[in-house]
Amino acid sequence: LDVARFYQRLGAIHSAFAKHRENNTWSGTDCLVLNRGQLYEDDPYLKSACFHTYLFGYELTDTILVLTPDGKCIVLATKKKCEFLSPAKENIPEGSSITG
Repeated sequence: LDVARFYQRLGAIHSAFAKHRENNTWSGTDCLVLNRGQLYEDDPYLKSACFHTYLFGYELTDTILVLTPDGKCIVLATKKKCEFLSPAKENIPEGSSITG
């Protein structure tokens, strides 16, 4: 996991979400949830798969990511995937809009 790239990209998504969540784009959404379910080889271009590749550099199947307006990022995943993501939790950049 490229931690710097992860926070840069997640920060950009969070910034757009926080800035525009009250307009028609987000319709006052309370949080952004991305569910990446099982791997479907029939459709490799699922938005959730592309989003995971963009953020993590990999597809993390059976993983849910929740991003709140205040910058809290919650990941629901297996123990192995959480271990893969642990460097990001331990190395939140100073001044990041993402709080953990």
